[in-house]
Amino acid sequence: MSKFGLSISELRESMLRMFQRFPLACAFACCLFMAISYMIVANEFRGVPIYYFTAGFLLSLMLALWAEEGPRPHLVLGVSVAAHVLLLVDAIHLWGVADSYFDMELFISRGAVYLALVLGIVFLSFYREPNDVPAWNFLRRLLIALLLSCIVGGIMSSGVTILLAGIGSLFNIHISDKVMAIAATLCSQLLPMLLFLSRIPADEAKHDASLVVTRFLSGTVRYLFTPLAICYLVVLYAYLARILFTFELPRGTITWLVTTMMAGILLIEFLLYPAMRHDTARNFERWVVRWFPLLALPLVVLMTVGICRRLSDYGITVSRLYVLTLNVWFYAVCLGLWFLRARRIHWIPLSFGALLLLTSAQPMNYCQVVKRSLSSNIESLLAQYPAQSLPMNELAFNQWLHTMPDDVRSDAYSHLAYLRNNYNGATEKWLGKEIYLSSRLYDDSEQRTMLADFDNHNSTIDLPQSYSHLKKINHTRYTEDSNLCLNDSILTLKVDGKDEEPLSFDINLEAVNRANDADLPPLQFPEKTVGYDVLLIVLRLNVSQEAETIDIKYSGYLFYK
Repeated sequence: MSKFGLSISELRESMLRMFQRFPLACAFACCLFMAISYMIVANEFRGVPIYYFTAGFLLSLMLALWAEEGPRPHLVLGVSVAAHVLLLVDAIHLWGVADSYFDMELFISRGAVYLALVLGIVFLSFYREPNDVPAWNFLRRLLIALLLSCIVGGIMSSGVTILLAGIGSLFNIHISDKVMAIAATLCSQLLPMLLFLSRIPADEAKHDASLVVTRFLSGTVRYLFTPLAICYLVVLYAYLARILFTFELPRGTITWLVTTMMAGILLIEFLLYPAMRHDTARNFERWVVRWFPLLALPLVVLMTVGICRRLSDYGITVSRLYVLTLNVWFYAVCLGLWFLRARRIHWIPLSFGALLLLTSAQPMNYCQVVKRSLSSNIESLLAQYPAQSLPMNELAFNQWLHTMPDDVRSDAYSHLAYLRNNYNGATEKWLGKEIYLSSRLYDDSEQRTMLADFDNHNSTIDLPQSYSHLKKINHTRYTEDSNLCLNDSILTLKVDGKDEEPLSFDINLEAVNRANDADLPPLQFPEKTVGYDVLLIVLRLNVSQEAETIDIKYSGYLFYK
């Protein structure tokens, strides 16, 4: 090494060692850069290539680190080929998802895959170690390498972007935004990934078992994190005492508080792990590591009661299933730390990753369980309260809802809204795409009466004979006094003409509903004053009434002779 740092030859050798150590990971990093660059040039962005190349990068890195531990070469080759083939098949499957729309199930399952790969990178190489100190040191160095790589990449990306902008301004050269975006990608994606690979510890540094105890880390845990965890314990135990005296059920907030408390306790256990192996560890810190998990157990029980209450009151959702699973995992963590005396801790993240994979990345995952459960409930309701036709339009949907008791109607609406918002195409066989569903059925919507609903689904229409020009209209109107615009089944529709002149049209709502049921062509209405000199052709009309208020949504064309 030269006096002032790495020489050119040493830098070249360092890069060659990185490419020799992680050839596949480097290839995936370069392919990711080329894929992003192509998408920038083509102005067509897809998430599947990014998922495939980033997951391939992590998978290759994990397998390369595992192969350094000396498993049988045939085993390494077989596992590597099988894993990469599965990843490729998964990417091909995702590419076929219509319109690149990914629902909740795909996001959660692929997120679980990312987490499993990261955990494998950190812990897979240390399954033969007698304790978790080498894994702890390896993780610390990985985080430092990742942070430094991101900082360097951010500085380089900003510097290159400003430089290109300056060149364009000083020399009157037009530099395309796509060129600047590709340069920024090179510095902010490819460069940090390669720098990170070059900074991963190897050989003895990879299995460093030295105890690293810093005063800053110990002081932060001792004087900040531990007092905060104690405050959580005190507040939650006080709330537990209140519940026991008042015989009330816990509120939903208890779940978040207990989860945050457990996250804090686990963080303390991880940060104090090297110190507990050192002679300088204080008795108070040993007491914290030993007894905090046991003190948390009654509060985990309180969390269980709160979750069960939410499930009983509001039913099953994906988030509630995951929270319930997390709650069960908290029991295992608290008891495991107590009985093992925190001698080993890497089983905690590994068990979390395994549990996430089991509940997310297999065919019968939590998302599928909830989807099938809610879909079965809707089918049962349709059998008990039959709809006129399927899929239902907005008028038929509102009529169907009002055939049910209040509590059943609210459940049906919330189940449909949950399916529509979280699963792609899950409600298409029951509801038309034009029906908007909010997160819940509000009480005021139960008082609304649907008077007419017509939707032709056509965005264009031929110009009628003898008419020379047109104006497209698309409005939403609210009238406080329904008597001003509604007389029996005749709706007087006020429309602004081509020169903002006021126009009036009488709309027969019964004819509108008959046309919708029979799937007739767009309806035509003459203007009240000038007759067929001005013609209104309606493509969509939705009229509903609540008390004395009329809600009118319409779109179509005005034609002029």
